[in-house]
Amino acid sequence: MARKKDERAIRTAHRKEQQMLKLAQNGDPFVTFAIQLGKMGLEIRDIPGDGNCLFRALGDQLEGHGRNHLKYRHDVVEFIRKNRADFEPFVEDDVPFDRHISMLSKPGTYAGNDCIVAFARIHGLTVIIHQLDSPLWQVHGDKKDGKQLHISYHNGDHYASIRKVGDKSENPASIKLSVSCPRRSDEHPPHLPF
Repeated sequence: MARKKDERAIRTAHRKEQQMLKLAQNGDPFVTFAIQLGKMGLEIRDIPGDGNCLFRALGDQLEGHGRNHLKYRHDVVEFIRKNRADFEPFVEDDVPFDRHISMLSKPGTYAGNDCIVAFARIHGLTVIIHQLDSPLWQVHGDKKDGKQLHISYHNGDHYASIRKVGDKSENPASIKLSVSCPRRSDEHPPHLPF
């Protein structure tokens, strides 16, 4: 009985994988991204696209849900405000810093890289950003060997949370990838004594 159930589950998984591969061959970027993540044992936990997606995704990683997104937004805005010298050079030229902060403090306002850097620094962790057909981006807040949060960025305007395949819980995410930097092409490999 259990054996038949296992065989049925394997057939269903195989059928689903074949459907995903067919969609990927037809150029569906979401499916291609799902396959890319699946090869690492990861999947997307989608987050509502309401302008608060970055803070919801980070909250999902840190706490297991995105309900405290307003608190994270507030904390990040205050951190950026208090560390103006670190962040002002990266604000768009045509937007004064104070206006940028004012807009960013409003719920539903799209947030970007400056907020990821601030969040990582506040919490002393590393945020790893997954994108379709791109290398992983790492934003180190403090310790390079500390906790990792994994989010995705896709369609040029949306963040989501990355979870282990099958993780439907409301527990904090627990993904730890060993991410190394590839050697530059102009570097010579170290001399080995053998």
